[in-house]
Amino acid sequence: MSMAVFLFSIVDVLAKMLASDYPVNQIIFFRMLFGLLPAIILLRSFSVGSSALYTRRPLTHLWRAATGLGAMGLFFYALPLMPLGDAVALSFAKTLFLALLAVPLLGERLTMGRMIGTCVGFLGVILIIRPSGAYEGWAGPAFALASALCFALSMITIRRLSATESTPLIVLYYTATATLVSGVSLLWGWVTPTPSALGLFIVLGVVGGTGQLFMTAAFRRAPASVVGPFNYAAIIWAALFGYLIWHEQLDIVFAIGATTIIVSGVWLARHETV
Repeated sequence: MSMAVFLFSIVDVLAKMLASDYPVNQIIFFRMLFGLLPAIILLRSFSVGSSALYTRRPLTHLWRAATGLGAMGLFFYALPLMPLGDAVALSFAKTLFLALLAVPLLGERLTMGRMIGTCVGFLGVILIIRPSGAYEGWAGPAFALASALCFALSMITIRRLSATESTPLIVLYYTATATLVSGVSLLWGWVTPTPSALGLFIVLGVVGGTGQLFMTAAFRRAPASVVGPFNYAAIIWAALFGYLIWHEQLDIVFAIGATTIIVSGVWLARHETV
């Protein structure tokens, strides 16, 4: 999960760079198109033949694609409207959604330890997303929160699929479906990319597809409410990349919030291990 978070942080940076010149549906299309490569390569290493592509749960795969595509699209819409650190921090409402929704939808127990760890972590998120004056209006935060809810639903669907489907198959169906949907959407908007932008699109897709494999593998090996807090590491990457690339300033409140989030995630992981 830690590797997946790092790779997705690279995707966020590239998407923010591209969002000022290219429509979101085009960014999603290239993310999905080139993201197919890692899934296909890994699927071939697992098994050979058409039987490897068979599934008895097409509707569940479709729902996973819809929620995953919604999470990605809404987050990409939020990126140009607010600083990278704020957008990533606000998206961490997904951990709270994930811990709460896993109880009725997955039948997992919300123990006192999980509740404390989740609440403390979310308090750290609130410290980071305090009104900073760096953006105007509520469109960015609204998109980020809606993305967080879609992400939580997507992760719960992965957990359900993992009972019968292999990791590369889950990723392959998701990526193929999202590529098709975003490809059709290009009929309503297309900007021809420059050679350098095309290179960024390719890197974005391959890195994102590889991260998707790591994330899916993580959610098949541990309960959703346990794996989820490791997403908090993305705040550190977002702060670092935001400072180095866009000169977004950090302060003591951000440091306290980030530290609170990291401590809560590590404590929760330790609590579940014990």
